[in-house]
Amino acid sequence: MSNWQRSLDTRLAIDATPKVVAQRDNGAVSIFTLSGTTWAAPDIRDTLQSVTDTSGKITGWQYTVADTGVVETYDSNGKLQSMRDRNGRTTTLAYNAANQLTTVTGPSGRSTSFAFDSQNRIASVTAPDGTATRYGYNADGMLSSVTRADGSVRQYVYENSRFPTSLTGVIDENGSRYATYAYDDQGRAISSAHAGGADAYQFQYGDNYQTTVTDPTGKTSVYSFLKQNGVLLPTSISAPCGLCGSTRKSSSYDANNNLVQETDYNGTVTTHAYDSQKREIQRGRRCRHGQRPHHHHRVAQGLEPAATDRLADQAGNVPLRRQRQPDPLQ
Repeated sequence: MSNWQRSLDTRLAIDATPKVVAQRDNGAVSIFTLSGTTWAAPDIRDTLQSVTDTSGKITGWQYTVADTGVVETYDSNGKLQSMRDRNGRTTTLAYNAANQLTTVTGPSGRSTSFAFDSQNRIASVTAPDGTATRYGYNADGMLSSVTRADGSVRQYVYENSRFPTSLTGVIDENGSRYATYAYDDQGRAISSAHAGGADAYQFQYGDNYQTTVTDPTGKTSVYSFLKQNGVLLPTSISAPCGLCGSTRKSSSYDANNNLVQETDYNGTVTTHAYDSQKREIQRGRRCRHGQRPHHHHRVAQGLEPAATDRLADQAGNVPLRRQRQPDPLQ
């Protein structure tokens, strides 16, 4: 695990080419380029728009998340300023002179404040009720402890000398080992388990972007991926994922990485169409003979599309190496 991420770790890096690099809270990075008057990235359906003044100078940016409809605003330097959900509820962010996030104010007006150490790492978070959570780090700069207001401590350990920034375990507030993670000689996650071997998963990596996953019940499934535009896209799964709830059997994509067709294990085929800004505008469903008839419907802008399988990271592996920092806002 090389990076811990917070839910507010989103930013834009502005380039003069023109190019905008969008970093998301899960560590994903997308590159938007300008074509005419439209900013677009080949690997995602999210949209980006510049905000200009009367003279045409860029004064800020607006980023819309396709899956959730959340609209994020950024200043001209790419620093996140606010987030507005589909219901109009807005969360705002404030920064100090060192460009460190100091306050997050939610739709209700309640605020959470942040303090940083000398190395620009979060040292503590104070909730709206005044209770504080403190964060500790090891010699490699990795999060090693979280101390709650009641004095309880959760520890994070990195015991693999070959990959010192890869999380190998979590020790709970009672001092007991809560979770264990293991890696192969390439640093890819090969197993994940809770105490006593509960909720154990195993991962094996094959050729041609395939990952074999063994779930806690002993069931084995093979996940296949397509590498397109520098991104790995899930294309098929050999068996339904009972534990994760997914029934998708296969998926296909257009040249812009938009999901255009998906087939589930009931034989239902769902098709998707998009406009030039990668927004879904039409969805059709065709079922096996004797089931529901084929139908199409238009999709209003902002409607959440069908979820995609989230089993591959940028290297085609199950993303156990990237762990989110415990979210102080939740």
